[in-house]
Amino acid sequence: MSGAARRKSHLMPKTAALVASLRSAFGATVDEAVARGKARVPTFFARENGHDVGTPSVEEQNKWTAGTDVLNPLLPWV
Repeated sequence: MSGAARRKSHLMPKTAALVASLRSAFGATVDEAVARGKARVPTFFARENGHDVGTPSVEEQNKWTAGTDVLNPLLPWV
């Protein structure tokens, strides 16, 4: 069992829920974007609870920020 599977709570639960929801809708493309973001390509970045994952966009016009008004309708359990 991996460390993430043993953990009682996720460090970034809303981000994990959003990624899981996107993965179910778009498949492996989401995992590729997250992996590239972790490899310093600005394809994915998230900040939650003082933790960051991925690479932030350097261009303001090439960035999308999800606030609670966006996340709550998409993820009513969050």
